[in-house]
Amino acid sequence: MKAIIQDMNRRMIKSTINYEEFCDEILKIDNMIRFVGVFVNGAFHSKMQAGTKSYLIEEDVQKSLRHGILRWKSSELFSAKIGKLNCQVAQYDYLFQITLPLNDSVMCLISTELNVEPFKIAEKINKIKSNYFE
Repeated sequence: MKAIIQDMNRRMIKSTINYEEFCDEILKIDNMIRFVGVFVNGAFHSKMQAGTKSYLIEEDVQKSLRHGILRWKSSELFSAKIGKLNCQVAQYDYLFQITLPLNDSVMCLISTELNVEPFKIAEKINKIKSNYFE
């Protein structure tokens, strides 16, 4: 019974996520992370690295994240054959864009400078997300 109550309490804590704090933790991973955006239930939470100028306006960032979600959902068609998609990395002329799920209903978009290893950044985010998401 005690274990059930502890699990319920843990879930309650994680259900009240402080997205600003989460974004701050992600930005602290590496000062080459430019931007963190979280899309959950139609709401968008985001933060820029201090002193960084955005290439996109907020509306374009949200569109980019929505397209990332669509790409992610389409990849689920093949997961039974090739496995679950853990993250997507796109390289543009000016930055990397990393898209990864935080849980079944929350998606994260991160942009970084080109002089980072995006899969190492994704690994670090996956470690941090377990403190916030089921």
